[in-house]
Formats: sequence, structure tokens, C-alpha cells
Amino acid sequence: MWYEVEGHLEIKDGILHIGGISTLDLAKEYGTPLYVYHINRALYNYDRFLNVISKFTEKEVRIHYAMKANPNKILLEELREAGSWIDAVAPGEVEFAINVGFPPEKIMYTGASVSNKDMERILSHYPGKIRINIDSFSQLRRLKRLLEEHGIETMEISFRIDPGVRGQGGDWKTITAGKESHGVPIKFGIPENEVLLAYKQAMEYG
Repeated sequence: MWYEVEGHLEIKDGILHIGGISTLDLAKEYGTPLYVYHINRALYNYDRFLNVISKFTEKEVRIHYAMKANPNKILLEELREAGSWIDAVAPGEVEFAINVGFPPEKIMYTGASVSNKDMERILSHYPGKIRINIDSFSQLRRLKRLLEEHGIETMEISFRIDPGVRGQGGDWKTITAGKESHGVPIKFGIPENEVLLAYKQAMEYG
């Protein structure tokens, strides 16, 4: 079968096996519908991706796993042990990552159209410890004000860049970068040609 991968997905005696385990046996034991994750395969893909990226730079490379892709607790624990960091899209995901065992310093918060309330929640619980991935100039200005109000002198930030490359898909709603068909920039990230300006503004803020 086209989807068969040795040691991962295989057909044996007409039965699909995942990681060598019969899906028929799994269904009998746990019932259906049933979600099955092959942890070893996930870790293999993590290592493969990290190794490939590392070949092209002498700098430190780290992966921030996007929790929104799959927040399964066991998967997160295994990725944590493998050295992964976390990318959280909401304060609730930040808190879940903490509960799973990720230290605050290894969590990056990447929200979209981030509200003051969400940033307040993060700064109140983990002052200056969670890296915030800046999505807009507005967010940068508002974060500066909130840091002053909380008496936080320094914290790490990064910038979410919109490279202007449109996503794939048959519907305009799948656009993930660049501009929509009517020319309006999308909500995800700072345009590539404005990132340096955002960096300079952050430096001026201190």
C-alpha cells in the first residue's frame, strides 16, 4: 500500500499495524473510535528535522513544537525529554505546558491579534520568563507599557515574520502569509520589509 512505512504503518495478514501493533487488537481492547499515536515515529521525525536544519548553520538550533498541532500529554512529555521547546498560541496552552513539565524559559507565546488581557495573564503568572513572539507593532507598544506597569525590566522577545509567501490551498481562507486577494495584509506576523524597523523600535524601548 502507498501509505505503508516499514516499522510504522504496515499491513500484515490484511490488518493494519501501527508500530508493529495490530489495530484490530487495539480496537478490541480500547473500543472505537480510537486515536493511536506512534511515539517512536514522532520522535524519529523530531530528530530528523532537527538534524537536517542543523547541517546548514553553526548556530544553536532548537525546535519549538506548536502545541496546537497536537496537545496530547504523553506526546508533549516525550518531546520535552527529547529536548523540544514549546510554541503556545494561548495563555491556556502556556499553563498546560507548565503542568506537563516544560520550564517557563522554554516556552514561547505566539498569539494572533493578542489582547492586553492575554499578555497580562502571562506576565502576572510568569513575570519576564515566557518569551513573547511579537506579532505586530501594536503588540510591541502595548507590551512595553505592560512591562512598565508590572515593574519588569527585561524579558526576551522575538518577532513573528510574515515572509509574504502565500500558503497552499484551494480557498482564500487558507492564506497564511502575504496579502489577501483584495490587497489587505493578513493578521499573522510583521511584514518582512518591516522587521528591522520593529527590531530598532524594541531596542529603543530597552
